[in-house]
Amino acid sequence: MTNGVGGQGSAKASTGGVLVVEDNEITQQVLTRALHEIGVDEVRCCLNGAEALSVVADHPGDINTILCDLNMPNMDGLEFVRRLADLRFAGGVILVSGERRAILDTAGRLARSHRLHLLGVLQKPVTQADLRRMFRRAEQEARTPRHFGARSSFRPTADDLRHALEQGHVYPVYQPKVRLDDRTIGGVEALARWKHPTYGHVSPGVFVPLAEAAGLINELTLAIVSQGVDDMADWATRGYRVDTSFNMSMQILNLGDGDAGDAVVRKLLDILDKQHIQPEAVYLEVTESRIAADAKAAMELLSRIALRGFSLSIDDFGTGYSNLQKLQDLPFSELKLDRSFVVEAMVSDRGRAILESTVHLAKQLELTITAEGVETQDQLALVEAIGCDLVQGFYFARPMDSDSLMTWMDGWSARSLANR
Repeated sequence: MTNGVGGQGSAKASTGGVLVVEDNEITQQVLTRALHEIGVDEVRCCLNGAEALSVVADHPGDINTILCDLNMPNMDGLEFVRRLADLRFAGGVILVSGERRAILDTAGRLARSHRLHLLGVLQKPVTQADLRRMFRRAEQEARTPRHFGARSSFRPTADDLRHALEQGHVYPVYQPKVRLDDRTIGGVEALARWKHPTYGHVSPGVFVPLAEAAGLINELTLAIVSQGVDDMADWATRGYRVDTSFNMSMQILNLGDGDAGDAVVRKLLDILDKQHIQPEAVYLEVTESRIAADAKAAMELLSRIALRGFSLSIDDFGTGYSNLQKLQDLPFSELKLDRSFVVEAMVSDRGRAILESTVHLAKQLELTITAEGVETQDQLALVEAIGCDLVQGFYFARPMDSDSLMTWMDGWSARSLANR
C-alpha cells in the first residue's frame, strides 16, 4: 500500500480519509495529486481489491470515501463492491473506469443495490472538476439525515395495529410541496405515522405492509384521511386552502365483491362532506407497481374516482420497470417521480436522458410533475432544469405535524412575499 500525505489547501472535515483502489501506479499518482489539489489531505492507495478490503476492515473509522477502478486483475471492481457491502462500509463510493458509460452506469446501479452510498461514477481520465463535484455531493448529503426514527426490535401484530387505530395512535404528518416557478406552497402530502406508547415510532415500512396483509388497509387509509380532512378544515379557518395528497392502496380492488372500491370512495366523500371540503382539493396517490395486478379493475375504479372530482397521482414513478402506457390509459393528473429516479439521473447520463424523456412525455400528456425526495441543492437544480413543476423533500421541509406545518407555512409565505 502507498500513502499520499500532505497536500495544498485544507481538507473539509466531511472528506476524511480517501482510499484509491487502482492497479496502475501512474493513475494512482494522478488521482492522489488531484485529490490533494482539491483539499483532501489524507489519501491512501491500494493496488488491488484484496489489499483495500484489508484496509477497510482494519481501519473502519479512517476511510470516508473510496475511489475504485472497475477493471483490476484478480478481483475486479464488481466483486470489490460486493465484498465491501459485506463489510457494511458506510462511507461514500466513487466508481471509476475507462469502459463505456453503459457498463459504468450498470456498475453504479449494482453498488446501490448492495446498499452502498454511491456518490457517482466517473469515466477516465478523471479531472479535478469531476472529483470536486463528487465531494461537494458528499458534503451536501452528509448534512441530510437519511432515516426516519430509530430502529426498534418491536414486531407488531395485527392486533397491535388494530388497537393503535382504535386509540388514535396512528396519525398523519405533512410534507409540503413547493412550486418551482415561484417558490410558493403547492400542497402537502399526508404520511401515516404510528407512535406506540411503549416502543415509540414504528416505521411505515413495517406497519403499512402489516395493514395490507391483515386486511386493515382500508381502516388505516380512512383513519389518515379523516384526520387529514379535519386538519384541512382547520387550515382553511387560518387562511390556508391547501391541496392535500393521501396514499391509497390498490388492494381495495381485492376485498371481495366488485363494489368494494366504490364503497371506499363513498366513505371518502362522506368524510369530505362533513368538513365541507371539495374533492378537487384532494389528491389520491396510487403506487405505480400496484396498478398492474388488475388493470381492468384499476381502470374502472380510478376513472370512477376521477368522475367524483378527486385528482389522481401516480406515486413512486420510476421504481421497478415503469410502464409509460399507464400514463395514457388512466386518468392521472400528477406524476410523482421517485427519489431513486432523480438519484440515478445525478450520477448517470443515461439516467438523466431517461428522466428528461419521461418529464417531456408527462408534459405532453398535461400532467403536473412532482419530484420526490429532493435533499440537496444539486438535486434541486437538476429537477428544475429538466422542467419539473413541484418538488418535495428534505431540502425544503421534513414531514411535520399540523401545528408545525402552520408555523412553517407562515414563515415560508412571509419569505416568499419578501423575495418578490
